[in-house]
Amino acid sequence: MTIRDNTSLGIFTVTMENLVSQDRGNYRCGITTSGNHPTFDIFVEISNEPVSVPVLRYLSPANVSRLGGSVSVSCESFQGSLPIQYSWYEQTSSGYRKVSGTNELALQCQSFNHQQHQYYCRASNQHGAKFSRMVKVTVFNNGGICSYVTEINGTISGALWAEDQVRGVVGRAVTIDCHYAPMYHSHTKYWYPTWDRQRTLSVNANGQNELHGRMTIRDNTSLGIFTVTMENLVSQDRGNYKCGITTSGNHPTFDIVVDVSSEPVSVPVLRYLSPANFSRLGGSVSVSCESFQGSLPIQYSWYEQTSSGYRKVSGTNELALQCQSFNHQQHQYYCRASNQHGAKFSRMVKVTVFNNGGICSYVTEINGTKPVSVPVLRYLSPANVSRLGGSVSVSCESFQGSLPIQYSWYEQTSSGYRKVSDTNELALQCQSFNHQQHQYYCRASNQHGAKFSRMVKVTVFNNGGICSYVTEINDTAACKEKI
Repeated sequence: MTIRDNTSLGIFTVTMENLVSQDRGNYRCGITTSGNHPTFDIFVEISNEPVSVPVLRYLSPANVSRLGGSVSVSCESFQGSLPIQYSWYEQTSSGYRKVSGTNELALQCQSFNHQQHQYYCRASNQHGAKFSRMVKVTVFNNGGICSYVTEINGTISGALWAEDQVRGVVGRAVTIDCHYAPMYHSHTKYWYPTWDRQRTLSVNANGQNELHGRMTIRDNTSLGIFTVTMENLVSQDRGNYKCGITTSGNHPTFDIVVDVSSEPVSVPVLRYLSPANFSRLGGSVSVSCESFQGSLPIQYSWYEQTSSGYRKVSGTNELALQCQSFNHQQHQYYCRASNQHGAKFSRMVKVTVFNNGGICSYVTEINGTKPVSVPVLRYLSPANVSRLGGSVSVSCESFQGSLPIQYSWYEQTSSGYRKVSDTNELALQCQSFNHQQHQYYCRASNQHGAKFSRMVKVTVFNNGGICSYVTEINDTAACKEKI
């Protein structure tokens, strides 16, 4: 017996395991208090029960049987006194043959020596035994390739299967794949809503597609799949459907529930329809806006944010940017996607225009505003020239962040920080050093924040009037060999 308390739910729970007849009787649960203890009396009855009829279920995807793979079937009695023993038997022409002493049956092509096999499970305890329904196996050998279908509780698996729940959205399309066993390649396949057989779609052995209103059906015999496509969904398409195969005996069928929902648009996604670098040459750049979720139809509009409000510039999902349309240095645009269930807005497209010597160029920024990333430092000149007292250049660059980005270099001194450059480049040379040790760092910033680089450390040497130095970036020393 174990006891545990869940104070958030106000429940304490007692578990009694491996029950025996002697556990039958009166029990009391209670709470210790400073006064009268609240208690509650409970009578526990222990009975000896025979097993229930065992339930069969697949432990592995049944459709692998079509490829000759192994399929496992479990057998379990959910009622009855423990312990319960399980055994699997095969029914043969001469009687029954035990094939497993566990509750699991493993089916695989190499174990079959006939076209038809039948198996059942026996569950038993000291109070009796019960038997499961039959597991029927039909084996096929096409061109030396073994495959088989299994039937449990009257349901053929591996013969025909699909997703049993399919979800679609008003105005959009949904595709349903019905998979079938190789034995049905030459058979006619069909699909229909269970409430209206007159809307049946079928495809025959030659694989010719059939169209019925907004529904089409096609058969891919090489893959063993026939596919139904339902386009321009409406709420009335919601309901139960059936895909099936026409045979001379019982038709294998599979039931599918199609749910059709009305949804608001998703936040529209922006992407370039043309190379973004055209903007550097003053060329046209096109940006598309699309909501990938939401009931159709969806309306799109583009707006420019101005000092006085918003101005509509396009009634489509495409925005065309070109230099001749810009009359300011800064422009901001956003897209609105809407259907009858609501509207969503894209992030801003920001445009910065440059006019150098009468040549117009611009940069665009999509998917919002980002602070700068930590700037990366690298040598622009061979680092070893420092050993000869020559000039060494170090660049600083943030590879992420909204444009424009400003760069500054600072030297850390005993009294604080001193700005030494307003560009992203630091030029180091002997004549500028007045101490043996110098430390520099770079600051990258935009309107959303600033980040700082690691230190550039400089150690200066003066041997016989000859100046030389070593630099260290990102804790990795360059020119460790000192002169």
